[in-house]
Amino acid sequence: MKKILSIALIFILSFSFHLYAIAADNYSPEYSICPLIEQIDNSLIRSSDGMIAYLQNGKYGYINETNGEILPAQYDRAYDFKNGLALVRQGEYMGAIDKASNVLIPFEYNCISSSILVDETIPASKIIDGVEKWGKIDISGNVITPFQYNSYDECCSDKNGIGMNIIVQEKNSEKQYSLVDTNGNTIVPFGSNEITKNQDREGFIIKYPNPDIRLSYLYQFCNIDENGKALFSDIYDYIYPNNDGALGSDGNNLMLVRKDDKLGYIDLYGKVAVPLIYDKAEFFSEGLSAVKKDGKWGFINTYGETVINFEYDFDLYNNSYYCSWYACFQNGLSLVRKDEKFGIINKSGDIVIPIEYDEIKNDYNFKCLIENNVIPVNVGGLWGLTDINGTLITECLFSEIQDFHEGYAFIKEDVPGIGERYGIINTSGEITARYLNITPEYYYSAFHGQKGWVKFPHYTYFNNGLSAVQADGKWGYINTSGEFVIEPWLDTALTDTTPFTNGGYDFNKFGYAKVFYNGGWNIIHRYGYLTLNEWWDKIIENDDYFICQGENRDKIISSSCESVFYGENGELYNEDSELILKYEPNSIVHIGGNIFSYRHEGITGVLIVNKTN
Repeated sequence: MKKILSIALIFILSFSFHLYAIAADNYSPEYSICPLIEQIDNSLIRSSDGMIAYLQNGKYGYINETNGEILPAQYDRAYDFKNGLALVRQGEYMGAIDKASNVLIPFEYNCISSSILVDETIPASKIIDGVEKWGKIDISGNVITPFQYNSYDECCSDKNGIGMNIIVQEKNSEKQYSLVDTNGNTIVPFGSNEITKNQDREGFIIKYPNPDIRLSYLYQFCNIDENGKALFSDIYDYIYPNNDGALGSDGNNLMLVRKDDKLGYIDLYGKVAVPLIYDKAEFFSEGLSAVKKDGKWGFINTYGETVINFEYDFDLYNNSYYCSWYACFQNGLSLVRKDEKFGIINKSGDIVIPIEYDEIKNDYNFKCLIENNVIPVNVGGLWGLTDINGTLITECLFSEIQDFHEGYAFIKEDVPGIGERYGIINTSGEITARYLNITPEYYYSAFHGQKGWVKFPHYTYFNNGLSAVQADGKWGYINTSGEFVIEPWLDTALTDTTPFTNGGYDFNKFGYAKVFYNGGWNIIHRYGYLTLNEWWDKIIENDDYFICQGENRDKIISSSCESVFYGENGELYNEDSELILKYEPNSIVHIGGNIFSYRHEGITGVLIVNKTN
């Protein structure tokens, strides 16, 4: 068989982009020649503990990202490394290896749980008499729990941090559930009622068939005390899934439960902490929860004491038990609604923003109000600004006020006889530009239910003092005074990083952004000059590099626009015009972190770029 040689390189990036080598056959002080690999499995590339999975002749191996050492391709499946260990499969069996390919767990298991990467004991399965049976092993493969169960759920912790497992067996064609600790000791004996994890939180949920309603369930909470004894709550119509505000985020450790159409809260011992007396209720947030009683909403603390009186109207939607999204405290503030008007209160119930507005924009956790001391408010369909003391900074005159970035936001006005015009406002309420015949608006596509992909409007914003805007169908960049710093001649130029756009072309930390014009791509500096002397069919950007692609040519440059490599007609050169390797044009792909792959004669190579100071 013809021996195929190629280049697997580690490029060490310094100010002058010097090239260093990995040790291999025919060592040279600049680089070495190593066997090419058949294919990089991109689905496995997650910078997994510094190891890159590759595929060669149908077998998997690993490349050490740090020193370029290649572990032979000998596995039928390869998984992520973590804490120096990875699960692999040889033939029908799974085992575990370290970074030197030493076998830590022998290849004799049908399946091994990925919790091996973080836990000392882990569920695993074997085929016994043609049936998959689950048990538990330690990191050396020693059996902790016999292989006799239909399933063995991954570890979850009780309130004392003790690792617990849910195991399932089949008896008389019926599934039975049990709860055991990590040493295999039975906590809850086998029974027909299903046991599930309490989301990502402490404790477990036991489901009972509801005798009154067919195909429905009743629910019971279970946890373990410090002596390993099971603690059970009453049985409820429903135990609501915990979210960030329900358990652990503010230390209250309470869960929302419902019984006989009333809601309350239980603690991690299963005891009632707040009586089930409310018609509707929310999860706790910052120690308070919105609850409804006698037709009005108020706020209670974790002891069930009323902190804010029942006087608000939160029912914007016809939910069975929840109020609307805004009835929770964020950074010590909450939106409230009363007599169809909105305001903002603090955790003492004091009114911060008067309850007199038709709408109040809460961007995210009152970020605008906390960071900028302003928040947009709406009266009669028009927007203005108020400060954190409720003082109106700007009258409600604008049809839109967009989000603030760097202290500035776009406003939109309906000018009589002219139509819509944009302006710029700062957090002091000063209009720094007005009646601009531009638009910062563009559309992105998003999946919207049964309608498929539809277009939604979105806005650019100020980044490093500039924002991309459209004028007469072309894009340019303006400053906070509305003056064009880069004239509108580009076909595409966005200052936005939302993942729903067709690409966010924001200026990076060095002041560069990719732009599109007349069918080609280039890189522009925030001062307005183009950095590349040629246009490209495509430019792919990440935090550290731009990858430029054209017909039979490629260019990799750093995020500060210093040239690293240039390829033409299948030959890749370094910054000193020295030939580095042969490759297929446009085959260079950034596959994660500082790792690039390339193709040559149908086979894959790897470029690993490491920065040094």
